[in-house]
Amino acid sequence: MDSSFLLLLWVCLEQSSWAFLTPYTRPALPFIHFQLFASSLQSFDDTTLDDDDEDEVHAHFQNNDTTTFLYQSAGDNDPLSTQSFLMDLRNLAEEDPQRAQDALEIMLDLYQQQPNSPWTIPPDVSCYGAVMEGWIDAGELEKAQAVLYQMEDQFLFKAKNEASIAVEMIYVTMIQGWVKDVRHDFSGKSAQKAENLLRRMEERIKSANVKLWTMVLEGWCERAGMFREAMTKALALLEEMEHREDISPNVLTYTSLIGGYARSKEKDKGKMAERVLERMIQRGVQPDMVAYTSVIHCWSKAVSRREREVAASRALRLIGEMERLYLSKDMYHVKPSLITYTTVISTIGNSLDPMAPKLAEDVMKRMYTLQESGAIANMKPNTNTYNAVIHALSKAASGSQVKYAQRAEQILYEMMEKAEQGEHDITPNVRTWAAVLRAWARCGAPDAAENTQRVLEQMEALYDKGETDARPNYVCFTTVMSAWSNSKNPDALDYMENILKRMEQAYEETLEPDTRPNTISYVTAIDAFVRKSEKDAAQRAQATVDRMVKLYAKGLGHVRPTRVVFNTLIHAWSKSKVNGAASKAEEIFKWMERKYREGDELVRPDEVTLCAVLNAWANQAQQGGAERAEQIWNHTKSLSIEERGFPLTIMMPNIVIKAISRSKNPNSAKKSEDILLELDEEYRSGKSSLRPDVTTYSSVINACAYYSGSIDGRVEALEIALRTFYKFYENEGDERHNNITFGTILKAIANLMQVGEEREVLVRDLFDKCTEEGVVDSFVLSQVRYASPQLYRELVDEPCGLGGPNADDSIRSILKHIPPEWSANVVDY
Repeated sequence: MDSSFLLLLWVCLEQSSWAFLTPYTRPALPFIHFQLFASSLQSFDDTTLDDDDEDEVHAHFQNNDTTTFLYQSAGDNDPLSTQSFLMDLRNLAEEDPQRAQDALEIMLDLYQQQPNSPWTIPPDVSCYGAVMEGWIDAGELEKAQAVLYQMEDQFLFKAKNEASIAVEMIYVTMIQGWVKDVRHDFSGKSAQKAENLLRRMEERIKSANVKLWTMVLEGWCERAGMFREAMTKALALLEEMEHREDISPNVLTYTSLIGGYARSKEKDKGKMAERVLERMIQRGVQPDMVAYTSVIHCWSKAVSRREREVAASRALRLIGEMERLYLSKDMYHVKPSLITYTTVISTIGNSLDPMAPKLAEDVMKRMYTLQESGAIANMKPNTNTYNAVIHALSKAASGSQVKYAQRAEQILYEMMEKAEQGEHDITPNVRTWAAVLRAWARCGAPDAAENTQRVLEQMEALYDKGETDARPNYVCFTTVMSAWSNSKNPDALDYMENILKRMEQAYEETLEPDTRPNTISYVTAIDAFVRKSEKDAAQRAQATVDRMVKLYAKGLGHVRPTRVVFNTLIHAWSKSKVNGAASKAEEIFKWMERKYREGDELVRPDEVTLCAVLNAWANQAQQGGAERAEQIWNHTKSLSIEERGFPLTIMMPNIVIKAISRSKNPNSAKKSEDILLELDEEYRSGKSSLRPDVTTYSSVINACAYYSGSIDGRVEALEIALRTFYKFYENEGDERHNNITFGTILKAIANLMQVGEEREVLVRDLFDKCTEEGVVDSFVLSQVRYASPQLYRELVDEPCGLGGPNADDSIRSILKHIPPEWSANVVDY
């Protein structure tokens, strides 16, 4: 059919269209949509229309139920406008981006055929943007980017006069789409696409935008903690920005990087955040209140012991600097906020500073002083501030510090008294009560569970009387469950389980969300069964999950078992000594894998899941568990990250090596070393990001240490152990041998090497290295004594001033007498 005839037919149909629209339809369809015509043309594409076919055509258009798109006008015969086309295209894209894209492409084709027709218009950049946004909203980012490429072909090369701002906005929208695609971006693929598109935009339209660069950098930072290289990528972008004059980073750029460190799994995130702050200042970018608060927030997230030991002092130094800049130099943009001070208190609470409780209360007193003196307005502590102080007390209560639990409860009563006197902004809320419950639960006192139960019952009584709006919720009940799970009361587990069942029943009776047990409630119960080492721990854990599944199936809104629950259940089976426990753990893992492939994100396995399954088989290493663990590992690492749903970690092969070391396989030492060498080669060649760590090397040495085969095999095992030890010892890297590695190599020497001068010299040399590196602990001392009792007395007793017939030469006594530098770098295990 001739295209010009089709266009004429289309226009004629448009002008007579109202004739076959019913009065009811007209108000809802003020225009004839283009896609109706487009879909109809496909039906008549290879047909010759005669003069008598008008009725057939009209009937076809009338009966076509496709949503239509093209002409809008105040009157029936007005020509098409770009604005009306764009408005209608956006509406269509919201409902069906594919149909909107079809309409856009057909309009473009028709315009190219009839550019002078009043019934066609040239789609502009905004039209492409409307379709692209429709695909982005639908989650089809690849299709959205394909539309952007079409826009490039149409405008960047054929229409040089197109407004650059409009074109740039299309790029911004697409880049933002990739940046926000965080949820499943374990490999950083979407963030990389955002960065690639940013560079493509600059290459094509010669536009540099610091906000856009910051957006992409923020995209990498949002993936910190889920993609290993995210912060490296973000830092590389920052460095590139710093070396360019046209996109110098601003305070928002640096603050985004600081926020990334807070999300990351970096051990020294507080120190790294402070370096970014210093970097800002060196480059002439003045940090504001948000930047300083973000750094303090990083310190509040500290995980390593060395950072937690200094976190409180660093937070106090930062808030002091903010006060100085604001009060002395009138730098209003660094004025600390109420949130800043509350974050400082939270950081103190999470720190390992022995004075943390006092420091937290001192900060709150400081806030009252600043408020009353007028130095900093709006600084009066509120409920959140008090809650942060109580939280600091609850943290300090760990380790039989009953006085802090008592002080937490006292502050609760002080808040209640202030609220009664009219200070309603200090009214205790459910979080206040929960923090007090947590303080009692953690205090370690013999009656901790009973006191936690007492405070909960007091809270319930006050709520029932109407004297407080704070109603006990699942957090409160779960905290009491946790207290009972740590109690030595013989009926503690039954008390704990009864609270869980009470919550389940209360929810079914009231359907109040606050009374419904959550995931943590169930995990607390399952974990308690495991820790209490009950013979039927795994079975009780399984029964709890089975009940959870049945409750969810009722459709009343009970919490659904998710990955965390199943991970804890797998862990329970991994600790079980019943026959088939490892198979049961793997069965759950395979079920999770299958459900994830079917699209169930809530049970997607993660690295914790796999490690738990590998540990389950490692605990049955001598019954074929080592071989099965190795098979599972080899299969898992052969999958792509999208297929697995989680990144690999070095902990996984470490567990496999542990399983092999327990297997009593005559080739266990060699197999362990082979895994280590393969990991090392793949890391050095860039094929893998898994770098063997100190645990990997220690695990190989441990496999050698437990070798019990032939004499020739023992000689080979010793050679592998020493080769592995010295290979890591000579490595250039951040990690060094620790007390575990030294203790393990000493054990290998004691088990595998013949007694004699060579053994004595080697043990002496290793012990000297231990003292130099500050890693002498009870494990190292016990292995030195085992390897050479005579040398042990010479190396330890005399330097420590011990010895003699009545001397206490126990390891515990020796540890009290050794020079402090000998154990300065001991790691916990």
